[in-house]
Amino acid sequence: MTGLNTDNSAAGDSSYTAAAEHSTAAVIGKTYAHEFAASTDADKRPDRTSDGYVSSAQYARDSEGLVDTTTRQALQIDFHHPLENWLGRRPFRWLLRLITRPGADGITAMERILQTYHNPAAPLGQRLKYWPVHLVIDRMRGKTSVAAFREKLTENRPTVRGIVIVAQSIGRFGLTVPQRFAAPLFAVWNFTNRCNLACQHCYQDSNHAALADELTLD
Repeated sequence: MTGLNTDNSAAGDSSYTAAAEHSTAAVIGKTYAHEFAASTDADKRPDRTSDGYVSSAQYARDSEGLVDTTTRQALQIDFHHPLENWLGRRPFRWLLRLITRPGADGITAMERILQTYHNPAAPLGQRLKYWPVHLVIDRMRGKTSVAAFREKLTENRPTVRGIVIVAQSIGRFGLTVPQRFAAPLFAVWNFTNRCNLACQHCYQDSNHAALADELTLD
């Protein structure tokens, strides 16, 4: 990912997210950008050319005639899921806003839908209420078993929260490129600068010594 240089040393403000000197990122001159303006292009197709970029998969296919027969279609970078045709529509966005609105207890309908999915411990009334949506999930999960689906998704709190945030974001902003989010999907918390490693892929410029204002072990 390239973007604006975040190092403002001349102004007395240096960024800790700049590429570390020992890293491959620094060698190739990579910089990091934290804010991106949402695209104003109404065309959201992954193979559009209005912005001047093509995906690596599209480039290989068009220039070399190569076709990826190994990667699952849903994981290919230029794959367009039919659901994308519906996500940006106003009625669908209204529905997403409705089911991701926190109730009096702070829980959204989407969370209840996922929590009650094939869950015998869930209240019968809720299972009956969300049964039509559960049928849709049954069709969408494909060959994934119910047990695996529940273990990896509905019983994984961070994953459920991530799904809710994505749904809230699409409901609020629609499909944008890059996608705008209503809340952060995750946070990276660097506790110490005393790391004794020098991973080439890491942007943290760890010099094996605590920063002047770093928290003590106590």
